[in-house]
Amino acid sequence: MEKEREYIMTLIGDKGVGKTSIIEVFMEGKKSDSNRDEKRIVLNNGVPAKIIIYDIDGDSLNKEDYEILKKSDVIYMVHDMSNNNSLINVAKKYTPLVKKYGKSGSTKSILSAKRDLCSFPMRVFDQIDIFSDEYNLSPQNESCSIKMKPQLIYDIFEHVARVRYFYDELQKENNNEKEKENKTEEKNKNNNQEDELEEEDLKESKVENKERYTEVENDVLDNPIEGYKEDKEKEQNENENNEKEKEKENRNKEEASSNRKKEFKKLKVIFLGEKDVGKTSIINRYVNNKFASFTQASFGDDIKQKKIEIDNTLIVDLAISDTTNEEKLGKITRNYYLDAHGAIIVFDLTNENSFSKVKFWIDELKSNAPRDIVYCILGNKSDLTADRKVELEDAKAIAEDNLYYEVSAKTGNNVSLAFEQLIDEIIEKQKEEEKNPDKVPRGKEGRKTTNLNEINKEAKKKKCC
Repeated sequence: MEKEREYIMTLIGDKGVGKTSIIEVFMEGKKSDSNRDEKRIVLNNGVPAKIIIYDIDGDSLNKEDYEILKKSDVIYMVHDMSNNNSLINVAKKYTPLVKKYGKSGSTKSILSAKRDLCSFPMRVFDQIDIFSDEYNLSPQNESCSIKMKPQLIYDIFEHVARVRYFYDELQKENNNEKEKENKTEEKNKNNNQEDELEEEDLKESKVENKERYTEVENDVLDNPIEGYKEDKEKEQNENENNEKEKEKENRNKEEASSNRKKEFKKLKVIFLGEKDVGKTSIINRYVNNKFASFTQASFGDDIKQKKIEIDNTLIVDLAISDTTNEEKLGKITRNYYLDAHGAIIVFDLTNENSFSKVKFWIDELKSNAPRDIVYCILGNKSDLTADRKVELEDAKAIAEDNLYYEVSAKTGNNVSLAFEQLIDEIIEKQKEEEKNPDKVPRGKEGRKTTNLNEINKEAKKKKCC
């Protein structure tokens, strides 16, 4: 029979998330009063294993807990699926802690407890996938409930132990391969030393025969044609380098001239919508082409900048304003709408309540924003087709004649297209305003110009005066 393997498994998380209950089910009610338990099992591949389990309360960490993390083969960060705060703590508190103190090469994963109390488990798993990819967690999320069959919890613990067993076997194979490689390298090194000795013998032989070639070498060195060739090659190389420098200089001049001909516009686009519909994620996808985790979505600057070139004649300096800080204050102030040229109203396709508030945000926009503002409506999370609650016809009906797109911040689907169409409409409206200023509805105080070329001209006039 194969030798017994020993694996240290640690569960860490907030108090009350269900760690102790899970361990008790695994121990078949024989759990000790301390934070350490052990149980002997036979893996389904016939390998005997001793599982040592530690229960770490994340609310009261001490030096001993850090030492346990350093020697653990498997680390499970546990959260309560019915309590979003415990998942936020896994992302913000325990993941960095485990990455810092966890044993090198250990299996780091997430255990979702109390699944039977969670109304939307798939949504929770999606959130976990986002930040677990970002923090390079492995292998995947596991979910369980003490109200489910105890065999499920046993299978989870046994599965991870089996993963560790195969990992150890693989490490052994790798070590054996390295030993073979080291032996081969050593053999090659000895062969190289022999080759070096042969080279030294050849050098000595060359020195002895050098006198026979002296006349020929002198003849070559004294030959004026050879010297002429070298000078000619140097001159040719210098000319080529000079031509390259001139080409580069001309290119820079052309680019500078091209930029002077381009028009510059400064536009401001604001975002509106209920909390957690994905406003910040859409902005991050468009500006950085990244899908930030839900735990980071409410942090960082509330204004993002992006430069866009249109038809090689116009450069748009786009400022995108998020409701982040406004939501923290509890309401969106009138200043948030000030000088906005465009607005994007976002709702969650899997949340009927967020869709029902779209009309409210349209009314808010009409009441507070400049009257010539252009807006579009985005239905986010189009990738969650199974959880969809809002029909396409209903969404188009509330958008009326305005732009409407169904997007996914996670996959990037339609996000860039929505921004491009909105910017095009804003620019078209501005052109119409320049041609027929009286026909375009404006705010009471009017709108200051957003053409940077005109702003620079006005500044120069003031300077001259």
